[in-house]
Amino acid sequence: MPKQVGIDHEIPKIEKLNDLSKKLKEEFRDKIKEVILFGSYARGDFTDDSDIDIIVIVDDEKIEKEVRKIAYSFIPEVEKLISVKVIGEKTFESMKKMGFSLTHSIEKEGVSIG
Repeated sequence: MPKQVGIDHEIPKIEKLNDLSKKLKEEFRDKIKEVILFGSYARGDFTDDSDIDIIVIVDDEKIEKEVRKIAYSFIPEVEKLISVKVIGEKTFESMKKMGFSLTHSIEKEGVSIG
């Protein structure tokens, strides 16, 4: 069974995500609608083996590759794998209306960062 990690030890890593969000918003300005932490780090039940799940809601899906590149550049700083989902705002809203479990989880446990 994976060892649970204390939240105090992980706070600096989570704070680095604010820097990531700011960097994305500086780089892409109004194209970034929201950056959301979800999954085990948002719930606080992460372990040593957990990755950091974020979703970046954008108004232009053409920037997905660049968003991922910036997010992945933060992996050495947070010392964890960052799993990034980039999704268009309209697509995200459609998925919510259709009852996708991913959007339900993000609505329920997600934490807006930056």
